[in-house]
Amino acid sequence: MIFGVKGLTQLKPFSFAVMLGTLFPVLSRAADSPAPVQPPPAQTAAPQAGNILTLDEAIQIALENHPSIKASNERIGAQQAVVGQQMAAYYPTMNLSNFYQTGTQTAGAPTTARAQERYQSQANLAITLYNFGKREATVQSARDTLDATNFNYKTTVDGVILLVKQSYFTYLGLRALVKVREEIVKSRQLLARQAQGFYEVGTRARIDVARAESNLYLSEADLITAQNAVKVAWATLKNAMGVRDLPERPLAEDVTMTPPPYTLDQAKEMAFGFRPELKSFDAQ
Repeated sequence: MIFGVKGLTQLKPFSFAVMLGTLFPVLSRAADSPAPVQPPPAQTAAPQAGNILTLDEAIQIALENHPSIKASNERIGAQQAVVGQQMAAYYPTMNLSNFYQTGTQTAGAPTTARAQERYQSQANLAITLYNFGKREATVQSARDTLDATNFNYKTTVDGVILLVKQSYFTYLGLRALVKVREEIVKSRQLLARQAQGFYEVGTRARIDVARAESNLYLSEADLITAQNAVKVAWATLKNAMGVRDLPERPLAEDVTMTPPPYTLDQAKEMAFGFRPELKSFDAQ
């Protein structure tokens, strides 16, 4: 469409980028919107110290705060944008241009010069009707990549949950070990006092006192090692949950563990059917 405003106007028809085909492709599939992006989890405040931390609460904190989950969620949004960009090939494009020129024109003597203005506006509309399936293949490839990105997000979530559970039970095991080490220290303190008492009354040799004190010092060293391991396990659990500042809290120990209700072969079959990594490979 050409709009002549004033002066010289140049007419041009619409230009269509038509390669081959007689029918305009059905755009119902093109109009389908991609899968919705996972909503970014809201940032929650760190729980207060002193409260018992349950396994479910630890997993929820990880799902809301872990940076790898947020990064995977943003990759889904980026791939959705790519799908929308490829879908643009189904719709027409329009180019608008405007031209303006002014000058003087002399007719005969110089005193007869007069000013002239020239306006020109032009609109070009182009649409691809068919390009041998390249457009459809590009859009389908973007959709498949979006499916793979969604499966990668599920893989990231599953990995974070597994890491939280491992860190949680590792911490519980080390805390139980500290209690055992504390009981050993108390027992050897009693033995050391008994050996000292027997030595003072003359029924035991000095070597027995030295041996009892040596065992006591070794048990105290083991207790310090176990206590340090608990602190490391808490830092590992915080890292698994994706939080930086979380004071050490007691963990709930009433976690029931039940054996899986299926055999190893059934578990393998379920894994090949449900693992998101395999589905991601298939989509790619």
